[in-house]
Amino acid sequence: GKAFFPDAGRILRLTEEAAATARRVAKGDRGSIAIGFTATFGYGVLPDLVRALHDRSPNISLTLKEMVTSAQLEALDSGQLDVGLMRPHPPRGGFETVLFGREALMLAIPHKDAKQWPTEPTLSCLQGRSFIGYSPYEANYFHQLVQGYLDRDGVKPDTVHYVAQIHTMLALVDAGVGVALTPETASRLRFEGVLLRPVQTNPARPVEMVFSHRKTNDNPILKVFHRAIVEALKRPRNAMP
Repeated sequence: GKAFFPDAGRILRLTEEAAATARRVAKGDRGSIAIGFTATFGYGVLPDLVRALHDRSPNISLTLKEMVTSAQLEALDSGQLDVGLMRPHPPRGGFETVLFGREALMLAIPHKDAKQWPTEPTLSCLQGRSFIGYSPYEANYFHQLVQGYLDRDGVKPDTVHYVAQIHTMLALVDAGVGVALTPETASRLRFEGVLLRPVQTNPARPVEMVFSHRKTNDNPILKVFHRAIVEALKRPRNAMP
């Protein structure tokens, strides 16, 4: 019996450690989560969200994947992602989608042309002006949002290009190709030759931010994610009325 006593003690300790680890995993203190995000979230709320997650549960492992909204939905369906930070999408069976923030629309203009534009622009100032729009395919949410506001106000800019990514849009504005409407988070890209001015709209912050996950996803870290994103939005640069 004495010969087996050390082994028995070691097995007991391992059993206790395994039970403790299982409890931590169940609470969301350990484990992993795969998070998808669109490009604007990458320089918006995502860095503060990651910090908040690590503050709450420093032992969790994060996998971060930049994807457009449609690709995220497919990845959620296949189980490649646990949760996605994205723009609103058509209702999808089996998904839970939560609105967690809103942004203003900004008019992006070349800095050298600042005097040609009002300091408090409205959509009407775009009438007949060279305009860079969103692709109706890769950037459908922004295309529908912007086009809806333009149609409602009877404004017809001269759309010279359609693009999918906001950094491409700002680069074209910087080059003097045209002006554009971007979400507020685009200001963090800091293109030296681009000036961003809030556009007067109703509501004042029409750009919606949501996260989605499958209702059947039982990853316990999702509960931690819900709490962490609230904390991330409270940080000064993400605070939204």
